[in-house]
Amino acid sequence: MHNKKGNVLREYIKKWNILYPEKQTSYSSVIKMRRRYKNDGIHGLLCRKGGIPHTSVCDKYFEYFKSLYLIEGAPSSRTCWDSTLGFAMRTDGITREQFPSVYAFLRRIEKDVPIGARSMARNGMSYFNRTLNRYIERDYSTVKCGKVWVSDHAQIDVAVMDDDGNIVFPWVTAWRDYKSGKWLGWTLQCGSPNSDRIFQAFYYAADRYGLPEDVI
Repeated sequence: MHNKKGNVLREYIKKWNILYPEKQTSYSSVIKMRRRYKNDGIHGLLCRKGGIPHTSVCDKYFEYFKSLYLIEGAPSSRTCWDSTLGFAMRTDGITREQFPSVYAFLRRIEKDVPIGARSMARNGMSYFNRTLNRYIERDYSTVKCGKVWVSDHAQIDVAVMDDDGNIVFPWVTAWRDYKSGKWLGWTLQCGSPNSDRIFQAFYYAADRYGLPEDVI
C-alpha cells in the first residue's frame, strides 16, 4: 500500500475494508499515518490516546543530539541526526527504521530549548545581540553634533606588509561624532588594538576639535 496514492489507493482501501471488516480504515487515516511514519518512524504509528504529550525522541538520544546541535558553528540538523543514529546503533542496536526522524528531534529542540538559547549556542553572542536581544532605541534628536563621541576598532580587509616584511591585515581604532558620524581621530596599527591606541586616537580628535561632553 505504501506506493499507492489517489484513486488507486482509495480503490485499494475499499477492497481492504470488504476483505477485513474488523480492520477497516479510511483514506484520510492512511495519509495521516504515512505522514507520521515519515516524520517519526515506527514510533509515529504508536497510539496517542489518553491526552499524554507525545514525543518519539527519548531523553538519552535527545541529550546526545542536543550536545551536537547546540554548539557554535551551527552544524546542520542532518549531520547531528546521523551521528545520533550511529550512537543509537552502537549502544542499543537500534535500526534506522526504528529511529525517530530528524524532524522529530527538531520539534523537541524547538519545544524544550527557547529560541534565544538556541541562537546564542549555535551562532554566538554577537548574532544573538543583533537579532534577538532586547534593546532601547536611542533618541538622536536630543544629541548635538560634536557633543558626544563614540569609539570602536575594526580590522581592515586589505593585506599590507609591515616593517619586518610580514603580510598583515591592519586594525583601525577611531573616534567619531555620535550624531553626524564624522570621523574625528584615528590610528592604524598592525597589532591587536589596545587602550594606548584608544587614547592616542582620542588625543588626535581632542587636539583638533576640543573635548566632548560625553563619550560612549
